[in-house]
Order: sequence, then C-alpha cells, then structure tokens
Amino acid sequence: MRSLFPNSLTVRCARSDLRFSGSSAGYTWAWLAPAGTGSAVIQQLVRLGIGTISVFDGDRFAGSNVNRVYGSTVFDAGRAKVVLQSQQVHGIGLGTDVRAIPRHITEESAARELRSCDVVFGCTDKALPRGILVRLALHYLVPVIDMGVTIESEEGTICGIYGRVTTLMLGEACLFCRGRTSPDRIREESLPVEQREREVAEGYAKELATNEPAVIMFTTMVAAQAVSELLHRLTGFMGADRESSEVLLFLHESRIRTNRTPPNPDCQCLRARSLGEGGHQELSRTHLGTASYSVMFRPTR
Repeated sequence: MRSLFPNSLTVRCARSDLRFSGSSAGYTWAWLAPAGTGSAVIQQLVRLGIGTISVFDGDRFAGSNVNRVYGSTVFDAGRAKVVLQSQQVHGIGLGTDVRAIPRHITEESAARELRSCDVVFGCTDKALPRGILVRLALHYLVPVIDMGVTIESEEGTICGIYGRVTTLMLGEACLFCRGRTSPDRIREESLPVEQREREVAEGYAKELATNEPAVIMFTTMVAAQAVSELLHRLTGFMGADRESSEVLLFLHESRIRTNRTPPNPDCQCLRARSLGEGGHQELSRTHLGTASYSVMFRPTR
C-alpha cells in the first residue's frame, strides 16, 4: 500500500470515530463539481475532521438536482454551488475552513489554485477537467482521487449501474492509460454545439450523454468508496496487500473489483523528464499518449 503522505500525517482513532489530529488538520483538500458524488464526499470528510477544503465549480444549482445533492433544497435554485456547499459545511459547526472558488478549473486562474491543495477529489463528469487533473497529479505531485457514476439503459430500462474510483499519483496508470478519458473526448466536448451536432450526425463524434446520474444512493456509494480509498492511503486499514489504484463497482450486480493497471509505456505517466517539474510545466498543456493536446482555458472574467 502506497501512502499519500509518507511519514507526515498522523491519524488517531477516538472511540469508534476516526479523526484527523495534529498537523493533519492543516492540510487542504479540494473538491471539483460538488454535486452528486462531490456533495456526499464533502459531508463525510467534514465529519471526519478535515481542517480546510477548497471547492471548485463555476455552475449554479439547478432545482431539479435537489434529489442528488446533499444539503440542497428546492429554494436553492440559481445559487452558486460553491456558496451552497460552503454554507452547509459551516452549518455543521466543526470548524472546517472553506475556500469557495466559483470558477471551473478550465479557467487558468482556477487551475492554478489546485497547486496549493494536498489532495484533490475529482467529482466531475467532463473529460477536459479530468485531463487537467492528470497533469496536476503528474507534474505537481498532488494526489487525485477521481470518481464517476454511469447508468446505462435501453428503451427506458436500466441495464447497468457502474461506479469507479481511481487514485492518480506518480507511478500509477493515469486516466488516459486506462481509457477513462481520451483526446477525442476532450475535443468533442470542446466543440461548439452546432459543430458537435453536425459531427455526431456524420459519425465523426460520439453523442454526449445529457442525463446526469440522479440516483442518490449510487452516487453516495461511490463517494463512500472514494473516502475509504483516502483513509486506506492514510492508515492502511485495508491491509498491506491492498495495493490497487482503481476500484470498479458493478452496483447492479452487487460486485466490486480492484485493479492496478501498469502505465502505458507511451503515455505521459512514464515520461521521467517531465514528471514532478511543477512550475516548469503549465497546466494548460496536457500530453495525451504520444500526442500533445493544448487545453484552451476559458477566459476569466
């Protein structure tokens, strides 16, 4: 088991509660897209005693999502998501500090804020932010725990519910190695709506999903698995033999699998010259496999 913070973080158990103590409370933890999985992760870790969290999201809350976002009400429609979550955290009353960043990390100013975080939870369902998180983990050595939920259906009937939690850190396969995202997916998401619709019709681009997972028990299960992965990296409570860097949940079959896929030799994961270079590497340029893809940040207003 590889620790996220070798010899630098102490965790103690008080009665039946696991609490972060001493210098550990001073670490900064970041959440991207605090919606279904993100809000569930925040609720759990705040109650474990996290000292400081940073929440990134440039969207406003849609009232139709109240059935999957913890702490939300139908009266919160139109409010900034990060403000909503910040108030929820303060309302818990455990003294957690919150930095609310009401911008997407596809904006350069927001992406740079990630460099000051000690651990990042990726709760987005978009390929472009995930590409930036891969770069963050590789070149700034900031551990990232990325997660997602996919619900598959045919003719209105659910046929599969899948969850994934992947730990990104130096020496582990990244999301591109694993096929969890791709340069083509980033390109398709970045296209203007009319061009994307045209390429979908012509068969050049895959149709992008429009319905978000709205089943709160499944997003909560994936969030709980992500928190468990963090705690295992800190405490080793799953045992020394548990060295996997990805957990796959087949929720419709009540099955869980783990794996530790080796990095692709042609991927950025194994390019020793650029790993850990920090400030020498820009988050705005993501190297995907053998190619290089420039991430175009949205202008900051």
